[in-house]
Amino acid sequence: MMKRILILQNTILHYRKPLYNKLAEQYDVTVLHSGKESILPEDRYKEIIAPLKRISKFYIQKGVKKEVKKGNYDVIITMMDIQWINNVLISFFHPKSSKFAWWGIIVSKNKFANKLRGYFLRNKPTIFYTEAGLKEMKTLGFTSPNYTYCNNTFHIENRVPCYLEENKNSILFVGSLDKRKRLDLMLRAFTNSISNIPMSIKFKIIGSGSELESISNLIKELNIEERVQLLGKITDTMILQNHYKSAICSLSFGQAGLGVLQSMGYGVPFVTSKNAISGGEISNIIHDENGLLCDHDQSSLENALTTLCNDIQLSKRLGNNAFQHYSNKCTIEQMASKFRKVIET
Repeated sequence: MMKRILILQNTILHYRKPLYNKLAEQYDVTVLHSGKESILPEDRYKEIIAPLKRISKFYIQKGVKKEVKKGNYDVIITMMDIQWINNVLISFFHPKSSKFAWWGIIVSKNKFANKLRGYFLRNKPTIFYTEAGLKEMKTLGFTSPNYTYCNNTFHIENRVPCYLEENKNSILFVGSLDKRKRLDLMLRAFTNSISNIPMSIKFKIIGSGSELESISNLIKELNIEERVQLLGKITDTMILQNHYKSAICSLSFGQAGLGVLQSMGYGVPFVTSKNAISGGEISNIIHDENGLLCDHDQSSLENALTTLCNDIQLSKRLGNNAFQHYSNKCTIEQMASKFRKVIET
């Protein structure tokens, strides 16, 4: 008989679905969340949508306690966020017949919050998003043989090694257009680099968001309309793949999230700031081995762009290493295997 797994989440994000479906090949998986209905005919997991109530900074999902107390689940896996009250309560009051495990980033800049997290973690099985997160928690004095890590990843169907492509003529940005990404700084850095890089190289911006108008105005102000392409949001995998094929690098200076994994999965080096906002994904970048980590200033980014655009072999070397890193450590199969280990141990 298949083990029954309950996963407690705030909402189901599209990039999580491959993990749930992969686990559902072996287990009876139910995801309880408070987002929109997510299941399509091809999906294997089940879902329960719970009403959500917010009180100040805290969130309460109705019906969680009742669902857990049914005692029908062999394993309960819940995101580690102390603002979600149900998760904290369930960690204490789940049925003894159900194994409990935390899953999440865990470490933050708030020392008190980290101590509080450490208290809740104690000796419970915990899956960190990254190895760096696990090590950081250990440096704070919290450790356990039940701790493990599982690289947060972005599943790519039918990925290709784009570093093998001959025609490399673009710098690529893929993501939402918001202030955190620092597209303004990226455009200014590109503008200052134009005279030092081949004329054929363009800056492609793929995405949509609140900053579209201001970005469009800045492109006109900098007089770089002929060298920048605003391509809008692209969801077609084959079209997106073709843009990665021509990319010298993938760039996001202010934030380094799952775009890091997507870029690596295609074999394109990712360029970002050492101080970029990240949920831990930035830890996959090894400077000058599979990507570039710049100092947190525009001139450092300009130097990185100039170097890569004038040394395509360097771009391909970094891209090859990025592709191998993703293949060896960040596939959805590897992510699911870490979860299976926690479930079965």
